[in-house]
Amino acid sequence: KDPSTRLVSSEDMAYSMAVWLLAQNVIIELKDYLVATGTLKTEQEKIESIDVADHLSPCGESAPNFKSSQSTSSSSEELLFHELMEADCLDGNKSIPAICYRFGIDRLRMDRFKSWGQRRKLLEIVSRMAYPTDDWGVP
Repeated sequence: KDPSTRLVSSEDMAYSMAVWLLAQNVIIELKDYLVATGTLKTEQEKIESIDVADHLSPCGESAPNFKSSQSTSSSSEELLFHELMEADCLDGNKSIPAICYRFGIDRLRMDRFKSWGQRRKLLEIVSRMAYPTDDWGVP
């Protein structure tokens, strides 16, 4: 017999065994889910929380352009966080691949978002077995 046919049949056997084990729930696939562990301040809350004393000149007068000196623009990560929060995607019931597919987010963008959220202690990544009710009920 040709050794290459034996190799192919061994690969086919291993693949068939893996499929059977998955079908019988002997082995399971774990998926990653995003869970919000904090909230972001709104732009108005950021402005209100600024200590006016930090912006006084040495003579005690207000520094010029106090409000314009404050950055009120949101980063793309903050905007994505708010969008996913409003869509109930950060409750641990939507897998990361499903979120990426639904919102058109590529892998690099999601990796940056996850890193940003974990650095700021706003997100946790939970790995668990999928349930039928996850991902909007789509398998």
